[in-house]
This record gives sequence, structure tokens and C-alpha cells, in this order.
Amino acid sequence: MLTGDLSGSIGAYLAVGVGVLLVLLALRWAYSAPKRRLGRLAVGRRQRGESQGGSPNSQQDGELQRIGVENELRRTNFEMIAALLLILGVAFTYLQLQATRAQLTVNTETQASDRLVKTIGQIGSDKQAEQVGGMYGLRNLAVDAAAKGDQSYFEVLDQTLSAYVRQAVTCVDSCPVVPEGEGRSTYTVQVALSILGDSDGRLRAANLDGSRGSRMVDLRDVNLRGANLRGLYLTRVDFRGSNLSNADLADADLSNSDLRRVVLHEVLGRDTVRDENTRWP
Repeated sequence: MLTGDLSGSIGAYLAVGVGVLLVLLALRWAYSAPKRRLGRLAVGRRQRGESQGGSPNSQQDGELQRIGVENELRRTNFEMIAALLLILGVAFTYLQLQATRAQLTVNTETQASDRLVKTIGQIGSDKQAEQVGGMYGLRNLAVDAAAKGDQSYFEVLDQTLSAYVRQAVTCVDSCPVVPEGEGRSTYTVQVALSILGDSDGRLRAANLDGSRGSRMVDLRDVNLRGANLRGLYLTRVDFRGSNLSNADLADADLSNSDLRRVVLHEVLGRDTVRDENTRWP
């Protein structure tokens, strides 16, 4: 890294040095070129036999006129160089802004990737506080990315949290066809369900619906007996083969979800569920 920085610094100094040298050469040319040009014109006149005679006053006037023309040519050359330097300066500034913008984009993407790795690592922790913090961190990352036009993190959120729920409360072989035993939902599973169900509306405000499209959230074959799904936005969720007996479904939105082969013994609030295009058992 140090060698790369040093090479970059040397290259920058060389570029600046070459630029200064070219400017000095251009200025020297702008100053001397008019005199050489007028000198060649005078030689040409003499070779053509044009008279050099005249009174001292006329010769003096001619010399003054020559100096005036020479200075005017110099001024024109200097103005051309100044205009060229201005154009180069604007071009350099534009390129520098583009490079800075590209670097900022890279830095932002790197930071987002680092945040993603960190949050997923927290979700995989064996400490409940880190798991919950990682889940909300992933939700916030998805919302922040959506605000910048990147909605790909919604799919990462759905896949990560649904995988966590499946791993935490999966049915060993298959969920029982009749309710038995206690549910195995834990606090962290409930948090994951609340985020997947967008309990505070932040995901929908960031266009979760447009991102999810026809994609289904996979919550198949999980034991959610007694889970609190009240008021959650669980559209396009595949619950097939799961156990939702004694779960609270009051005011939940299960539109376009698949509940075939789901155990729904004594669920609460089924008559208040929004179920447009929902497939029931």
C-alpha cells in the first residue's frame, strides 16, 4: 500500500512538472514568435528589393508600428494560451469531480457491503441481543439502500430472516396434522416475523411491494404455534406445511400467500384477515 501511494505521488509530481514545463515553453513561444515572424517578413521584403529608405521620422514610425504589431501578436498568443489553460482547467476539474464521484460510489458500496456482512454475522450469533440488533440493522440497510434506488436488499432481507425462522422453529419431519405440544417460537423468531411483516410500515414506504413482485417469502414447514401475527403485512408468504394453530392472525394481511396444508387449529382473528388471492387449506 505504501509503495502504491509513493508511486502515485511521484506520478502526480511528474505530471505537474511536465505541465509547468509545457506552460513555460508555450509562454516563451508566445513572446518570441511574433518577433521572429516579423523578422522573417522584413527579410522577405528586403529580398524582394523593397525600399528601406525614408526619413528618420518615418523609420522611427515604422519601428514603433513594428513594435505595436509585435505586442499585439504577443497579446493574441497569450490570450490563446489563457483560453487553452482555462479549457484544460475546466476539463481537469470535471474529470476530478467524476473520479471523486466514482470513489464516493465505491466507498458507499463498500460500506454497505461491510454493514451487510456485519448484520448477517450478528443474526448468526448465539446472543439474543446481537441477533435482534442484526435483524433491525438489516432492515435499516434495506430501507437506506431503497432510498438510493437499490431495492435488491429487500430480497436479502426476506431470504435471511425467513431462513433464520426456518432454522429456529422448523418442523423436525413434518408439522403435525393436529396441534400438539407447545409452540417453539422464541423472542427472536417473533422479531424476525415482525420485520418480515413490516410492523411499522417502513418497508412498504420504501416500496417493498414493487421489489417483492411475484417472489414468495419461504416460511414452509415451520412451527409457529401461538405466534403473534396480529396486523402484520405478510403478503406473498409461502406457509405450506406449517403449524399456525393458536396463532393470532387478527388484521393480518395474507394476500397472495399460500396456506395450503397449514394447521390452523383455533387461530384468532381469522375473520379479520385480508386474504385477497390467498390459498387456504
